[in-house]
Amino acid sequence: MQEQQKFQLSLSSIFFPTHEKKLKKFKDANRQLAYYTSSDTAVKVIESQTLWLRNTGVMNDRSEVIHGAKLLFGALKREPRNEFLKALEECFPGISTEFMEMAQNWLPLILGDTFIASFSEHPATQKENDYGRLSMWRAYGAPNGVALILNPDAIFQDYGNTGAYISSVEYMDDTEVDQAFLEIANNIRKNKKLLQSFDRDEIREFSFRALRYAAVCLKHPAFHEELEWRLVASTSLYTGNLVTQSIESIGGVPQLVLKLSLQAANSDLNLKNLVKEVLLGPCAYPEVIERALWEAMTKAGFENPQAMTRRTNIPLRPNQR
Repeated sequence: MQEQQKFQLSLSSIFFPTHEKKLKKFKDANRQLAYYTSSDTAVKVIESQTLWLRNTGVMNDRSEVIHGAKLLFGALKREPRNEFLKALEECFPGISTEFMEMAQNWLPLILGDTFIASFSEHPATQKENDYGRLSMWRAYGAPNGVALILNPDAIFQDYGNTGAYISSVEYMDDTEVDQAFLEIANNIRKNKKLLQSFDRDEIREFSFRALRYAAVCLKHPAFHEELEWRLVASTSLYTGNLVTQSIESIGGVPQLVLKLSLQAANSDLNLKNLVKEVLLGPCAYPEVIERALWEAMTKAGFENPQAMTRRTNIPLRPNQR
């Protein structure tokens, strides 16, 4: 297990340099993650002790997922791609052709088989600690918003054979995507001997994983204030019993949903360890929602839900009702 972890850490620093830098900055700032959602969804998460991952095709930011994929596809047609492929080829002759075959076969299918749950860094400022982020309340919580403040140690973990992973969202334009490709190419060349000490198939798979992650975690720079992180999974990758799937009707739309269990008592990924605080955002019925949350949390085993729940008292505008 230790050897596998060392393998993952070594390759992450080579193939995911932007993510690793952001992760370090996040941890150094002692931030947490906020799951902005409706009060209805928050209660369902607590009662079921599961986190739902929804297909990107029905998310409210679907166009942004498509935008990110287009950025990546565009980069694969420009010069930085060649530098990336040359660097791989210098390590293992023939691997660049295998890599491109994987990309051509899999990338068109990725968006249709990608399920995500989105979180936002919290807090970016002291006022955000008190009130949350207004743009996030409006986008994801209206008209009765709740933010579950999450323990990052429970999120940033190895999801094992579930195929799930946590990734920072990068807000890039074409030039920045090209620069990211070049940085990875340079990392590969600098670490050629190290990479050659690993199995060829593992390096090819890890290279493609970098591409796959980028396809679903690139967004337009205008959305940078969201400070988003995504938990991502796929029906074609997961195994085991930590992730299950079911058909659910959400907003009148029947859809496949992946459900991540938060009931593992012997794991960091359990509900009581995951949820550190609950914020009530702009709400039409704060007293009613607060009481419902307390009841659900008590039944889920939280010892003092009243102390964990806090109203932001943000006024609810008439057009939000």
